[in-house]
Amino acid sequence: MLAIFLLAVAATAVWLLWPDDRPSDVPRAGAPATAHCPVVDLTGVGGQRAAAGWRAVVEPVHRAACTGDFTALSRLLGGGHAKGFLTDECSGCSAADIVAMWRDEYGLDPAALARLLEAPPVVDQGGLTYERGDMVAVFGRGTFQLPSRWSAFFVQCHEDDTCSALVPSG
Repeated sequence: MLAIFLLAVAATAVWLLWPDDRPSDVPRAGAPATAHCPVVDLTGVGGQRAAAGWRAVVEPVHRAACTGDFTALSRLLGGGHAKGFLTDECSGCSAADIVAMWRDEYGLDPAALARLLEAPPVVDQGGLTYERGDMVAVFGRGTFQLPSRWSAFFVQCHEDDTCSALVPSG
C-alpha cells in the first residue's frame, strides 16, 4: 500500500514538473495570463555587438509586457523619466500616470506590447521603430551623453500627429 502511495506521489510530481507542450500564451490553471514571449526581434540592427546593446534596452520592456508588469513598464519608459517620453496625449504626466493612461483609458493589453516587440523593427539612424497595427514603440539610439532608451510608445498612433510623423510607413 505504501508503494502505491509513493508511486502516486512520484507520478503527480513528474506530471506537475514535466515541461508543458501547450503554447505559453495558453493560460495554465491558476496562472495569470501572459503573452507568448519567445524573443524580441532585432532583425537588421547590425552585428552581434549592436544586437547585444539593443537587446539590453528592448528586452526589459518585452519582459515587463510579457508578465503584465505595469510598474516595471513605468520604470522603463524614457529611461525612468517621463519627461521627453513621447506617447499619446499626456501633458506633464509622471511615468505612473502614463502607464495608467495606457491601461485605463486605452485598455492596453500588455501582451499586445510584447507581440509588437516580437515583430521586425524598422532600423534607422535614430534607433528602432516597432509598428504593428496602430501600435508603435520607438527605442532611441542615444548619444555619448545619453544611453539608448525606450523613447516613445503610442497605443493608437493614428490619433496622434507626433506619432504619425515618427512612423516610417506613415
